[in-house]
Amino acid sequence: MQVRGPVPSYTRLDFQAQWRANQQFTVSIVGSNLLDDTHLEESTDLFDIQPSEVRRGVFVHFSYDFGGY
Repeated sequence: MQVRGPVPSYTRLDFQAQWRANQQFTVSIVGSNLLDDTHLEESTDLFDIQPSEVRRGVFVHFSYDFGGY
């Protein structure tokens, strides 16, 4: 995608919900860029860097604490 000049403005919505089952085990669901399929970030004419396209994402994260480490 070729874009010259400033990156168009955008609104971004991220969300995280977390459930702690017990002292060691946690489950999280994370959603990023939930309002749009994609948006552009980081464009500069100084180094002729093209903007990157950030896509919507939904992730599940599991965490277990083995304690003491």
